[in-house]
Amino acid sequence: MKKFNLAALPLAVAGVFASTSAFAGTEACFEVYKTTNDAAGVVEAHDILYTPAACTTTRTVAGATSLASVVNTSIAWELTGDVDVDLETTGALPRSVIVYIPTTDIPPASRITMELSGADFGTANANQIYLVSKDLATGEYQTVASSDGSFNDTSKVEFLTKAGVTIGAGTRLMLSQTNPEGVAEDGTLIESIAIHIENDETCNIDPEVTIKAISAFTDAGTIIAGGKSSNTGATAIVDISEQFEIVVSPQATNEILVDAEDPSFRQEFVVEQNGSGDWVGQVISTDGSIDTSAFWETRFVNNHDSLDQAVAVHADDEVILSTYTTAPTGDGVTLSLLANIGDGAFDNLGNGTVLDAAQADHITIAADTDVQLVDIEDLGTDLIPLTETSMSYDIDAAELFPSDADTNVFVAARLMNSDDEVMEFNYEVKTTWSMDFNNSAYLDKNGCETPTPFEVGVNGAVLKVPYALTDASSGFVRITSEHTTEATIFMDIFDESSNEEKNVNLGQIAPKASNVLRTSDLLAAAKSAGYAGTGSRHTMTFTVTAPKNKVHGVSVQTVPGGVDRVLPVLDQNDWSE
Repeated sequence: MKKFNLAALPLAVAGVFASTSAFAGTEACFEVYKTTNDAAGVVEAHDILYTPAACTTTRTVAGATSLASVVNTSIAWELTGDVDVDLETTGALPRSVIVYIPTTDIPPASRITMELSGADFGTANANQIYLVSKDLATGEYQTVASSDGSFNDTSKVEFLTKAGVTIGAGTRLMLSQTNPEGVAEDGTLIESIAIHIENDETCNIDPEVTIKAISAFTDAGTIIAGGKSSNTGATAIVDISEQFEIVVSPQATNEILVDAEDPSFRQEFVVEQNGSGDWVGQVISTDGSIDTSAFWETRFVNNHDSLDQAVAVHADDEVILSTYTTAPTGDGVTLSLLANIGDGAFDNLGNGTVLDAAQADHITIAADTDVQLVDIEDLGTDLIPLTETSMSYDIDAAELFPSDADTNVFVAARLMNSDDEVMEFNYEVKTTWSMDFNNSAYLDKNGCETPTPFEVGVNGAVLKVPYALTDASSGFVRITSEHTTEATIFMDIFDESSNEEKNVNLGQIAPKASNVLRTSDLLAAAKSAGYAGTGSRHTMTFTVTAPKNKVHGVSVQTVPGGVDRVLPVLDQNDWSE
């Protein structure tokens, strides 16, 4: 490589670089765009002086009064944990041309400092970068400035302009690793710089790498205003964007109801499909249907093809789902994932959902193999049991990002109850999504998405009696319904020894009526249903299949020879008793 010589050039040569006018420049500009790295990959308008005194805000093409539109190299954010980016060989148009344009004359032996934000210069430039112009008279390349000193692994580089050479205002100067001094224009003789990016953010993306000239001084220390960027004059040279998008445009929390009425008796959900196509919870049970499953939808997107430098999915890359519930769900409730990952299913589904209202299972689209259960590692059934303790489950990344190309996978989380189990209610299903790469240099996504897919209630009123005494034979619970239709009363009961029975059917309550339920009768009904309670105190929860604001109750313990104790009955009404 021909090394830069700081010796003064003959005045005749120096005069070639002198502008006919110094221009009253106020800031330096940058042009950044992509081209080939062959002989045709030259600097646009290299021999045309840019004449405005400031950088135009509307960019079109490189010219005398216009700047080239910014076209950057694009990098997957996941790669930027520790990556060297060669701006000469990245992407379909591999060369990223970076051009520095002072808007005033730069005298000989001046010093110009440029700084990267979001990256450093790494080591691939070998502490040497040149500013290359094109001789306006001969059409040959001329190196008019060179980096001075070591800048490996730093974000700043200082350039020293040649002695005896004035760089004319508006000259387009390419940042090049090679020194093509005194040769005819040829794209193979110039080479873009390299940079190094090292991020540690796992969720908040730094969207770009920028460059700006932070200072420009003459040999005498005078500021050259037109040689440095304005305070807001940073120009992007690399765009950084997320390649693997997890939980894209998720549906809002699905507020669903456990159906307490006949024939479900808390074994099914009340669900419907709303006008927007989302499967959502039903508020008024008589307007919809019941099902053992409820759904929540989102997407997983691979933006591979839009990036110049992207990640190839490795067999050991994992998507990690952590989940728990805020209260017990019942023994039969599980969480699973459905996705369009079957044969021929990678294309956009068109209707934007994996659910099909025309099918009993809601999942068949086009062909039975299109929509499948997502494989949950270490779970043979792919059905995730739900508990109040957060548990994490691994999914092969290739399940949700099935190829090294642009993909758009539609996913439905399914909350499902087995047919013969009684469900609990009043809980939320919480999830946290992460992505773990096999390559330790890549940026893992650590809990970046934390949606709450489901909030589960019940289609009725809930009353809680904190305790009832076994020996209070004359104690009772009085439940009143102001609803206009008949309702059913169910009871869950447990004692101080953790004996428990659920969903004991206590019969009907008429419209606008009250039922007095004696403690002895309640215990007898519970024991008939299998309750083995032996303690002296019992906690009871009553579910009434009527609107919650239409039901209220009172619990009374009769004390022989004394004053009856009236206990509060806790409810979920919108009003206070």
